[in-house]
Amino acid sequence: MTDLKNVVSIKSPFPTEINSNLFFSFDEFPNIDSSTSNQHIVFKSFCALTEYSCKENDYDGEKFVFVEYDDRKSIGTEKFNEKIKTSKTHGAYVNLINKQADIILVASHPSDEEIKLAVENGVKLELTPIAKDAFIFMKHSDNPIENLSLEQIKMIYSGKITKWSELGWDNGNDIKAYVRNPNSGSQETMKDLVMEGETLIETEDMIISTMKGLVYKLSSDPYGLGYSFFYYKNAMTQAPNTVFLSVDGVDPNANSIFSESYPLTTRVYLVMREEENPNESAVKLKDWLLSPSGQNVIKEVGYVPLFNMD
Repeated sequence: MTDLKNVVSIKSPFPTEINSNLFFSFDEFPNIDSSTSNQHIVFKSFCALTEYSCKENDYDGEKFVFVEYDDRKSIGTEKFNEKIKTSKTHGAYVNLINKQADIILVASHPSDEEIKLAVENGVKLELTPIAKDAFIFMKHSDNPIENLSLEQIKMIYSGKITKWSELGWDNGNDIKAYVRNPNSGSQETMKDLVMEGETLIETEDMIISTMKGLVYKLSSDPYGLGYSFFYYKNAMTQAPNTVFLSVDGVDPNANSIFSESYPLTTRVYLVMREEENPNESAVKLKDWLLSPSGQNVIKEVGYVPLFNMD
């Protein structure tokens, strides 16, 4: 097995000072890809650092930040879509490794499959945290259980606890423990952060292929359990019957995530190829995202910044 340290380096973030007048033309802006939940940082950063404008809109049950239609049209739709992609976590890693992107924003470390691809292509990956998020567990609002311990979650997803009645819901039926598809950011985080080597049960009929699909599945299933990221559920979906569970007695919210008292606090990573001569625009964007201006955009989007901005 390949030593992770030989392929992936995780940098310690620190606040940067960068010219607040930083500006990119469209062509200067680095080619960037992202996971579903991180695309809003991409679009808001693009609009903050270029001449173009963003707007917020609802589409098919999700809230999105878009670059204005007229701006995308003036650039050219195909040209714009080559510059800024949302290929989801696995696709973003693949594009970065294959040099189809200069930067990606994702919520998880590379999977075993992605590390193997990097090795085959002689690529090393540099991960820099730029924001805080949290890995969260969700249920239907009719489910009276409000808290699960990490140990209980691990026992549910390894098949050792199978009924809600074992957790205090007297009338609770079998737990429907939904999972995400392999190589998704949610699934890789579940394996690494929660299961910690314990076998995760992944029966085909319980695999949900999209973040939205899992959130909305739980909104119609009182016996369901699922997971996602705080930002996605809190800022991007409109499923009022799907609610957060506390973990080890701590609710996920901006304060508990910033202080890291919530036990499953995570990071949003900016990932680049580790190169002797990295893309200059990519480095400038990374430094800007760690500056007060960049961290304020991250906070404005709805993520938890790394540093206290007050």
